[in-house]
Amino acid sequence: MAMRTLAERLQAVLSTIVATMDDLLDASTIDYVPDRMQQVAERTGVVHLSICDGRWGALDDVQRGIQRQLLELWTPWFEQIRFLFSEDTVVRQNEITNAGGRVAEWIQRTGGFQHIPPTMSEAKTIFRDMAEPLFAALRSLGTSSGQVLVVPDTNVLIRSQDITTYGAVLGESAYRVLLVPGVLGELDAHKINHKVPAVRERARKACDRIKGWRNQGDLAKGVRVQGDVWAQVEGREPDFAKTLSWLRSDVIDDQIMATILEVQRRRPTDRVILLTGDVLMLAKADAASVPTADTPDPDPEA
Repeated sequence: MAMRTLAERLQAVLSTIVATMDDLLDASTIDYVPDRMQQVAERTGVVHLSICDGRWGALDDVQRGIQRQLLELWTPWFEQIRFLFSEDTVVRQNEITNAGGRVAEWIQRTGGFQHIPPTMSEAKTIFRDMAEPLFAALRSLGTSSGQVLVVPDTNVLIRSQDITTYGAVLGESAYRVLLVPGVLGELDAHKINHKVPAVRERARKACDRIKGWRNQGDLAKGVRVQGDVWAQVEGREPDFAKTLSWLRSDVIDDQIMATILEVQRRRPTDRVILLTGDVLMLAKADAASVPTADTPDPDPEA
């Protein structure tokens, strides 16, 4: 399984945004009148600073369709990059905010002080210059460390308790299985309250395995289970004031997703993947740009 880091995925989406802007520009027109501001001033006797030499031509239905595609890419992408750098320096955050504002103005075609050049070739160059600080911010994170972090959801831990078998779906022999608060809380609840006895028993066994790893060492730092497979606990609850705006603190799946996003934020050059077979969780992962995989049938001995 080819997995990319969060930084790599965000760079890929930004490249798609730039390419889609090229499509919009190719379909657009520019009404360019050299010295337009001077001409208006001479005619009216008033200097209008908001008047630029170039103006975008009116959008037709095709152009508006491309513009909507751009917004569908840009809006969630920019929320993710702002979250990714939310604990970075004020200088870096300002660079991202300012660059994002300029890019958004060109996508929306708002802002009276935009410099619209006479040719589309120049317009493409200007847009790439606008996006460059965003590319630079992502490049500053560095390259992949090669570490694979695997977050199984509750159902995966219940049905596939031998974490050393996860490598078969990951295509990796070295990885860390990260146990997050939302999953651990559900396991504790299922071992007592689940209406199906078999599920209660599987949840109890999963909890016993985790307690066994804890007895072997510091599970917060990681405990070797077998070979290059490690188990680790993430004890910190996610901060919903800083995560993606559509996640809700009272939804268990969202708690799990917010924790994964926080782990990605802290370790953007590690490869983080969610193991789940739940359709709703898969949809949330797609919306949050979190890679996923699923385990095979339940362990027969679990």
